[in-house]
Parts: sequence; C-alpha cells; structure tokens
Amino acid sequence: MPPPPIALEQTGAGESLSLSRQQVKVAHLQGIDPICLPFRSACRSAHSIHARTLDLSATSASFSASSPTEQVQRVSVKAPAGRSEQPGTLTGRILAIRSEGFFKTQRSLGEVRESLGSRGWHYPLTTLSGVMQALVRQRELRRERMSVGNKQVWKYSNP
Repeated sequence: MPPPPIALEQTGAGESLSLSRQQVKVAHLQGIDPICLPFRSACRSAHSIHARTLDLSATSASFSASSPTEQVQRVSVKAPAGRSEQPGTLTGRILAIRSEGFFKTQRSLGEVRESLGSRGWHYPLTTLSGVMQALVRQRELRRERMSVGNKQVWKYSNP
C-alpha cells in the first residue's frame, strides 16, 4: 500500500492539493520546491524572469564599472533640517545625555531613566542598570554608593 499523500494548502481558494511522498522526494532530488509541482509552468516562468532580472542587473553593474570615462556621483542622504542624528543604542543614548551635561551632578538610575524617557527612549531599570554598570567599567561614568533616607542608592556622575 502506498504512503498517504501529503496535503499542501493552496493560498487563496482554501482548497488543498495532494502530493504523494514520492512526488515530494523526486521534487527535492530535482531541486524543485514541492509547492511548485501543481503550478510548475508558472513557477518556471517566474524563476526564469527572476534569473533574467538578476542577470541584467549584474550586466549593467559590470558595464558601468568597466567604462572608465563614466564617473558615478554618490549623494549622501542627510536627516531633514532641524533633526540631528540620534544614537540607536542605549549606550549611545546615555553618552548623548552625558555630552549634554546631564551627569555634572550625581544622578540616580531613576533620574537617568526619566531623562531618557523624556526624549522618547523608554527602558526598564533592569536593562538600564547593566548598561550603566558597563559604562562605569569602561570609565565613561563614575558611580558612588549614597544614602538616600534609609536606602543605599548608586549615584552616577562624570568621571
């Protein structure tokens, strides 16, 4: 008795197509995606169009690179006027507020979190504490244990 067919969902109509395990195995051996079997002619033309597109782009790239008289001018894209480049990492963001003079006075982790939050950068204290500790190890910041009320708190400042 042959193995049961494998059902493949067809997108859109909600129907399912049946392929035997042997058909799937043969498709894999031939380097064909089994989902393409029912639509093989359409997939072939799509693959050939894609291959031709890649071939044309490679040809045009090699053509432009091979002509020495033609020079390509590169244009740099800058942020819109009024918007400065903003750092993308938490470390960069902390160093950005440090460059604005935020750590001239000693600041607690909560104050650092509030300052970042006011700029739209929201982080939990658990994430913030590890990055702050790494900055202290790198000597970008300094920290001291302080007593606030009956609590012991780390305060961060410029080194």
